[in-house]
Amino acid sequence: MSAPVETVRRLTIVDIAKLHADGGRIAMLTAYDAPTARLLDEAGIPLILVGDSVGRAMLGYDGELRVTMADMLHHTGAVTRGARQALIVADMPMLFMFHLVKTAGIDGRVAGLELNLYSFPADKLVGVNLRD
Repeated sequence: MSAPVETVRRLTIVDIAKLHADGGRIAMLTAYDAPTARLLDEAGIPLILVGDSVGRAMLGYDGELRVTMADMLHHTGAVTRGARQALIVADMPMLFMFHLVKTAGIDGRVAGLELNLYSFPADKLVGVNLRD
């Protein structure tokens, strides 16, 4: 007879908001792979960021500008598979939104759709002014 499988629910933004409202401290650490995400998750870290800093830290780039959406999808997928409970937050690649809006005329809200299609619940946009 096998042991029952424990069901673990992934935290949501509502859970994080409740932690904040209750005055608790909220830790957020960065991971780029499944083993690191698993360790952070087991340590009780509620938020794990997959940053575009993956370019410097893991891919050998001299900055974040060369990080592609494919890079972010690959590393965010690994982190998502490694962590069972933490809310995963993924950076959009640097200037990705700017490129979409300026070259394709795509509404900025659509850019997060690609990460959401892969079941990544949160994305973080940096350095984008959609009004220019």
